[in-house]
Amino acid sequence: NKLCQVLGTPSKDTWVDGVRLANSRKVKFPECPKIPLTKLMPFASPESIELMDALMLWDPAKRETAPASLIHPYFTTERSKAEVKEKEKERERAERHARKKELEKSGDVAEPHETSRRRSEKRDEG
Repeated sequence: NKLCQVLGTPSKDTWVDGVRLANSRKVKFPECPKIPLTKLMPFASPESIELMDALMLWDPAKRETAPASLIHPYFTTERSKAEVKEKEKERERAERHARKKELEKSGDVAEPHETSRRRSEKRDEG
């Protein structure tokens, strides 16, 4: 039932052999319209939706194969996005570190090993 709720009821257009087999065994699929994956996963990338659609076809002869799916643009595009995010995080960490070092040099920030008492004494002296 869940498959039909997402993929819609299979028809002769979407899976001729499956419909033929179901009819010969007197099996009736539940009547459901297809729900676009973009409605179920509104924040998924277009590449991921495209790949999932290709992997979730009723007809196995039309369905994307595992080897073909591994070269799908989703894997290169999403990897590139993740690498860009990671580089941005690294750059932000380096900037924070550099700012901290500048503050330490100027004396505005106490060394991590100093006690709160020493910091207050230092303030009183200044």
